[in-house]
Amino acid sequence: MTGAPTPFWLGSPGRRLFATWYASPSAPRATVVICPPFFHEQFLSSRLFSLVAARLAQAGIACLRVDYYGTGDSEGNEAEFSIHGAREDIAVAVAAARARSGNAPTALLAVRGGGWPAWLFAAADSSISQLWIWQPILSGSSYLAELHRLDEAERALRADYPFCRQLGSYREDGQLVGYACPDALHSEIMAAKFPSQPLSGNTILGVLADDRIGEIPGHTTQRIELPESRTHWKDTLEVRATFLTRDLHEPIDRLTAILGTPRAVA
Repeated sequence: MTGAPTPFWLGSPGRRLFATWYASPSAPRATVVICPPFFHEQFLSSRLFSLVAARLAQAGIACLRVDYYGTGDSEGNEAEFSIHGAREDIAVAVAAARARSGNAPTALLAVRGGGWPAWLFAAADSSISQLWIWQPILSGSSYLAELHRLDEAERALRADYPFCRQLGSYREDGQLVGYACPDALHSEIMAAKFPSQPLSGNTILGVLADDRIGEIPGHTTQRIELPESRTHWKDTLEVRATFLTRDLHEPIDRLTAILGTPRAVA
């Protein structure tokens, strides 16, 4: 069994990041930095990926989970979050993970929108052995359209907010699904996509998704199928506990096996 997860701070004063380390019982075969999604998806997926990290660690894959600056328990105002800032936060997290795990190959497991900053980092760091993206978002503009639909539907639920005389709109308060989304971030997401050029070095690219999500255009990927019943957590603002249920054990165990035999670090 692994020990209890260890929370700690990363980075410099004024931009400290909250992180949690999941140590493996012995010298890790690989180390994974988990890059969370954005907005409500980060909150809703937190429990699930803490359990995923613990399962990976028990199988010999050490994990580090991190909150981007301005999100979760990290320092900063949520209005200061950006995709390029998240890319810098991933760099800090990778350095910390390597310091704790020694020479173990380093991989990234990015969730939803977290795939964009993870891609930016992996594209510039040839020593990343693998990049896995859980339910990747292929189009930033389509993602924003989904968020706006969800935001408008939630604001229309008057019975859920009996003490709010007026819920307004995104144009009025700059809040999207309950989180600050200033114009600069909105524009960043609108333009977000996966470049057509391959990742640097021999980085393995993988996707975990159900069959509604295809391959990342222009790239050869490994693929692990997720059960469709477990991919709808992102479609609601309800506070629901997310458990690592039995139907997710096989996909996570497949991921563990692949992560445990990565290419040699360049």
